[in-house]
Amino acid sequence: MFIHDFQSRHGSVVRKIETLDSQSREGMATMSLYDIMQQPALLALTDDGQVLQHWTGKDLPLMDEVASYFYG
Repeated sequence: MFIHDFQSRHGSVVRKIETLDSQSREGMATMSLYDIMQQPALLALTDDGQVLQHWTGKDLPLMDEVASYFYG
């Protein structure tokens, strides 16, 4: 799984990684808020919730690309 592998490889990241269940009320609300229509989805957000980058569908980015948003 991407998240497990990411945390194993980049365990010292500064920012928090959150997962959401797309079938939960909170997950559906978050998907609606960020207009997410495909799964899986990854969002890189600022501390105040602004989207820095997003990826959806089967073509997910390389872990190092995602990590660049965590170390910045």
